[in-house]
Amino acid sequence: MKFVSPLSNASVNPPSSIHLSSLDKEQRIFKTNVEVSSRRTWTPRTKSNSLHVRCLKGVAFPDPQLINKLVNGGVPPIPIIPIPQVVTRKDFPVDFKFGCSTSALQTEGSGTEGGRGPSTWDSFIGADNKAVDSYNRYKEDVALLKKMRADTYRFSISWSRLLPDGTISGGINQEGIQFYKNLIDELTSNGITPLVTLFHFDLPSALQSKYNGFLDSQIVDDLYADLCFKTYAEKVKYWITINEPQVFGQYGYFMERKMENKLAYPFTAVHNIILTHATAAKHYQQNYQATAMQDDARIQHITSHLAEVAKAIKLGANVKVYCMWALMDCLEMGSGYNARYGLGYTDYSTLNRYPKKSAQWLKNFVTST
Repeated sequence: MKFVSPLSNASVNPPSSIHLSSLDKEQRIFKTNVEVSSRRTWTPRTKSNSLHVRCLKGVAFPDPQLINKLVNGGVPPIPIIPIPQVVTRKDFPVDFKFGCSTSALQTEGSGTEGGRGPSTWDSFIGADNKAVDSYNRYKEDVALLKKMRADTYRFSISWSRLLPDGTISGGINQEGIQFYKNLIDELTSNGITPLVTLFHFDLPSALQSKYNGFLDSQIVDDLYADLCFKTYAEKVKYWITINEPQVFGQYGYFMERKMENKLAYPFTAVHNIILTHATAAKHYQQNYQATAMQDDARIQHITSHLAEVAKAIKLGANVKVYCMWALMDCLEMGSGYNARYGLGYTDYSTLNRYPKKSAQWLKNFVTST
């Protein structure tokens, strides 16, 4: 879901001096000073050997002439949408949803109950921290949502509650699986749409100890996305892969003072965060999203091949039958279960088959005259 915030076109004269800094100097994060003098000229001030100059070596600063032009009003204002003074439900589309958000880390508690494994946050807040005990009081949470008439609830699934050591090979915690099934059922039975966040900062401690978590590309393969999709996708249609990746990368790796000169850590972590998101999102789109049934590319592929077969027959080729690969999604040589070539969609969690758009196309094709 994309959120857009309108811009303001209010006419504001800049003060004689503006000081902008990204973070406190003590945190040793590169810092930029920008001043607008009384003559309204923009000049970046740097020290040749400062930390941020070394970090940003080779990175272009904004053109001072462009900044001066913007400050002095030389560029036409950007068209904007006025912000209404009073906002009501009628200002939003009928199908627009409103709800509330939480995370497993901040609400569930019960870090030692139900087979949950330790997460990295347990060392800060303690595994016995109750938070607000949503693990045992989730029905009260849903009742509160219903009283508010919220139609959506965003919550996260604790990685270490499903996989105590962070990996499928280490074993799946069925109590954890069932807990979220119960929560989702409670939501849907009360007319509330579940919106699930996969990772909300609570990394399994085992993965942090094993390979430093998001500092290693192994995290991409170990993410528990497919387990969640297989288990809950039938009732959960809205997913968030990683909560606030920029905040997690910055605060988790950039602002840790004990890292000394490990300036590459945040960039490595963010790189792996991006790969993790992209891999999970692509996997869901190809295997679980409803668009997997809308296989227009498959129809185009079949049509082009049939056209060539028809042409060959007209030229005298002795062709008697054309069989399309494949009847349903199945195990593909070299691709495993990642490639879906079937005219029927296979739900690999239940092995049920469902006709895709291409199946309906074939039916219409063979019955047409």
